[in-house]
Amino acid sequence: MRLETGKISGSELIYIIVAFIFGSSILLLPGLGAGSMGWLAIILGLILGLGFASIYTALAMRFSGKNFVEISEAVFGRLIGKCIAFVFLGYLFYLGSLVITNYYDFIKLILLNETPSAIIVLFSVLIISYGVWHGIEVLGRVAQGMVILTVGLFLLLFVLLFNKMDINNFFPLFDLPLKQFWWAAYGAGTFPFGEVVAFLMVFAALNRPKRIRALVFKGMIYGGIILFLASIRTIAVFGHTMEIFVYPFFQTGKLISIADVFTRLEIISGMSFLMMGFLKIAVLLYGTVLGTAQVFRLNSYRPLVLPLGLLMGLVSMLNFPSVIENVKHANDIYPIYSTVFILVIPLFTLAVALFRKLLRK
Repeated sequence: MRLETGKISGSELIYIIVAFIFGSSILLLPGLGAGSMGWLAIILGLILGLGFASIYTALAMRFSGKNFVEISEAVFGRLIGKCIAFVFLGYLFYLGSLVITNYYDFIKLILLNETPSAIIVLFSVLIISYGVWHGIEVLGRVAQGMVILTVGLFLLLFVLLFNKMDINNFFPLFDLPLKQFWWAAYGAGTFPFGEVVAFLMVFAALNRPKRIRALVFKGMIYGGIILFLASIRTIAVFGHTMEIFVYPFFQTGKLISIADVFTRLEIISGMSFLMMGFLKIAVLLYGTVLGTAQVFRLNSYRPLVLPLGLLMGLVSMLNFPSVIENVKHANDIYPIYSTVFILVIPLFTLAVALFRKLLRK
């Protein structure tokens, strides 16, 4: 018996992927380690991410209508497959807690300084759990409106900041050590583009599975263009001084002033960040609860939504003692261990599936 009967269209999948990529990466902008060449690091990260996505889509097309838990059991057998699937679900769960950490840090520092972290996390988790409880079909419909609104606001603020941009902030080019630049590019490849691996739990809901690769590539490219423009905007406005800010992209909005009447428009962009974060966390929580219900052969994933959502929120409050530690983890540590889940497990699963087919022949 299938636990998820909802379906999403190709356009809804694209919108969800754009929101997923935009997500927390707009706060902890990838490629910042490359300084004024962060825009190029994002381009290279997108190319690397498309390479990762070709593995995920190959699995999804070979096992049409199955998510990663079902694929893993089909490839490795029930026992080993469940173990590998459970490890993968653990990654989705922890990644969801990291994104919650990013957002409650942002809310705590920028919007609600005096509000206890537990209250912020509780209300966030309750809203996200409500969306996940209604299934992927509802998330797909919500994503359309949220992404269109967010991209529209993003482009509007980009235009309003045009007079604050200085092309000299992009120079000198190629003044970084090559190792530092490539590490920043690889970091952009894993965060956020490689995290599309989470959609191995979503592809089975697509109503036209034969188009998966084209749809995923479109969503990633659209999301990559937005991040590229975000990097251009941040570098052009702040230059090398962007390193002093925790959220440099958000800080650019503070410079907008229209006739000294319309100011502090960064709050608008802040609210759009929260919408994208909602969708990213919802996808991760959805994949976690759906996969967990399948591993333990439950009749429905809905009873797990709130307990695992609250547990994810609790873990998010224990992840890092400060925002600085969070940023350091995203830049220096996450690209290392995430490679196991983004590349090693999917590639190994695909290789075994291909090998077993050869043996049968």
